[in-house]
Amino acid sequence: MTIAYYAITFLIAYLPLSTTGSGTLFSYRTTIVLMFTPLIAISAALWIYTILSCPYPLSQVFWPQALVVDTWLGRLRRILQFDFLFLNGTGLLWAFGLLRDAGMQGVGGTMKFALVAGIATLFLGPAAALGTLWVWRELLVDAGEGEKIGPDTKGKEG
Repeated sequence: MTIAYYAITFLIAYLPLSTTGSGTLFSYRTTIVLMFTPLIAISAALWIYTILSCPYPLSQVFWPQALVVDTWLGRLRRILQFDFLFLNGTGLLWAFGLLRDAGMQGVGGTMKFALVAGIATLFLGPAAALGTLWVWRELLVDAGEGEKIGPDTKGKEG
């Protein structure tokens, strides 16, 4: 968490989101991609490392099992497994909700998102898949916002 905080603080200092008063300016799309890519890469690397170097079957690592011997360590492990499942499950449901909303606004198809999310979750891990879906949604909404000119944008230039 500390690494993520310092990474985001560093990126915010050098990648301004607003267009006022700074020398180097990036678009919103570039800023979002540059902010999230290192965090997604770290998460994906940890997931791939865990899958490739884990001496235990992945079903024992990630899926809660019945306690054979009731120990403090076994209970803690089981709590963390349930925590992993619930947090990543609700995170992916949240991302699907956001993408569905983007699809309802006419900026993308939901079936493509579901397919990409499933593949990304298997190969990159749930956290990297969530980050990828979030970036994808932001890029779609940004593209949709740039193309639409509504009545509230008239007369605000200048």
